[in-house]
Amino acid sequence: MRGKSPSTRVIVSLIIALCGLGLVFGLASANGFLIYFPFVAKDGPTATPATTPTVARDCVPNRASAFYSSVSVPSANNPAWADNEMLIQVLVTLRDECNIAISDGRAVMLKSSRNVTTTVDYIAAGPINNDLYVFYVRSGTVGTSQFTAIVGRDSDADPITIMFPLSSPPTGNFVCVSGQPDVSVNPNGLQILYTNPAQPSLNRRLVYLTVEWIGAGSPPPNLRVAMISFGPSTNVIWQVGGGSPLPLTINPADWSAFALNRVIFTGNLRPLEIVFNRSVIGVPGPYRVTTGWDNTAGGSLCYSSPVNVP
Repeated sequence: MRGKSPSTRVIVSLIIALCGLGLVFGLASANGFLIYFPFVAKDGPTATPATTPTVARDCVPNRASAFYSSVSVPSANNPAWADNEMLIQVLVTLRDECNIAISDGRAVMLKSSRNVTTTVDYIAAGPINNDLYVFYVRSGTVGTSQFTAIVGRDSDADPITIMFPLSSPPTGNFVCVSGQPDVSVNPNGLQILYTNPAQPSLNRRLVYLTVEWIGAGSPPPNLRVAMISFGPSTNVIWQVGGGSPLPLTINPADWSAFALNRVIFTGNLRPLEIVFNRSVIGVPGPYRVTTGWDNTAGGSLCYSSPVNVP
């Protein structure tokens, strides 16, 4: 067998060496054949694929944005008394899609989740500080209101409106003295434990009271309210000879001489006991008790949510 010529051996050695470096992609041999080797970058950095740039949508100036606009309720006067007098402030900030203040004075409407029992007063004559609208809300009914704002999208007269905030609307809480059924040690008595909230701070006086029997049919025969105490059982605030049938309604003038102590101080609780002329154990109920409270001087009247006693 013939051996390779020196020139052939040199070419082959060169090809092998260059292949090891990953540099050769084509060489001619001594016999006239073209030898191809693919070029492969060896141990080099991996190329990063190109990314498609994100194209931002152009914002529309003066177009109201539910995302950038906001509704807020400052903590001052929240909660408020449900006396139809004390006001909760609600602030609406109106911004456009470019997050710029909208200052064209377009109308903004504030909506309460309890429109039937909540009054919204727009006190300011127009927006203040360009994009800030101020509303005041009052209510004569205990409960929590959620607030949302509605505004024309592009102008005051635009029929297309937006509502904001999109989620978790702020709330305003309207409160009064609250009651819950309690256990009476007197077999003739029904007891309710009343609590005067610490906030807002105000002593409250019982001025109205109604006791109803709300069971099916008519009240049990000969069942009469004999007396009512507030706090200790010795503090009798209402009593009438022979008792009173149900329903019983007591107005401010009816307390007369028994109005010695009908006050519950702020942050405190007191039991109210309604004593009948006979045992109510086993007597079917329930009974409903409704109470009204003033500020001890005849103003700021609020009504507690009715309490049903089994």
